[in-house]
Amino acid sequence: FLVFLTIMASIMTMMYASEPINDCKPTVWPTAGIIKYEFNILSNSEIEKFPSDKYLCIEGAPNNSMKVIASASGKIQSIDEPEKGHFIISIDHGCGYISRYAFYALELNVKLNDQVKRFEILGYPIQSNNENGVQVFYSVELNGKPIDPKDLMN
Repeated sequence: FLVFLTIMASIMTMMYASEPINDCKPTVWPTAGIIKYEFNILSNSEIEKFPSDKYLCIEGAPNNSMKVIASASGKIQSIDEPEKGHFIISIDHGCGYISRYAFYALELNVKLNDQVKRFEILGYPIQSNNENGVQVFYSVELNGKPIDPKDLMN
């Protein structure tokens, strides 16, 4: 019986050791709220500031409890600020995945080239002058092509 268990443990170790751990897939929502604009819909002036026309707009209540988190581990590839306080963060997760987060904030919790972990706080979004609530724009690319983030969520 002990020999059987040892053989089974060896087989299981070989099976699981050969399977890659897929930590690079962005599978968690970057913030809490409701989806105001669905993937692939252009209906907001903010889109001109966002590098993709394939995004989700998640809107939350105008309070200080909202946060934006990394949807998977990766490296901060770029941080743009097209206007004061409006940030666009790109994270390279590896495996061909890049996620982008656009929101207004007083400051960010990350800087260029930082390594971030899944669930790490990128910043605390604030309400802009022309919004009813706090908005976070979110997009994901796989091998340079936009994909619907909802298809990745657990």
